[in-house]
Amino acid sequence: MAEHASPGVEIARADGRTLVSLRVVAAAAKAARERLGLSEPGRVGQSDPCSIWLGPGHWLLFGGGIGPEELIGRCVESLGGLVHLAVDESAAWAVWQVSGAGARDALARGTGLDLRPARFAAGASARTRLAGIAAVVAALGEDRFQVLIERSHAAYFGAWMADGMR
Repeated sequence: MAEHASPGVEIARADGRTLVSLRVVAAAAKAARERLGLSEPGRVGQSDPCSIWLGPGHWLLFGGGIGPEELIGRCVESLGGLVHLAVDESAAWAVWQVSGAGARDALARGTGLDLRPARFAAGASARTRLAGIAAVVAALGEDRFQVLIERSHAAYFGAWMADGMR
């Protein structure tokens, strides 16, 4: 259900997701990517677990309906022998779904990212500043985005989006 909607844009919180931060040493990044099917730089992975590349040797993993302990266990099992750190960050992030024909424009007014479809197509992801706060933006489809921000900024981000939709 939408928390806010206007013609062409709908935003909603997507709470209750398992989010695990996975870090590996640089020498193990390629092996980790292969073993877990992790996303390439600047991309959102579509395997299970789903992943967003955050930087060299760093991904944010989303479990498909599983808890953090199980997701961390998958990492430990798959990455045996590789130096890594998998931490439950589910409580640290607020996840927003922004969708509709006006979603790109709504997000573009608060970031320096070039969100035009030719530059930020479905499957792209990036860290940025959005509405003046640190965020991760992932294009899940042509007009469907996921925005991850620190949970402490969730109310501000929701109000900023709602204000822009008036």
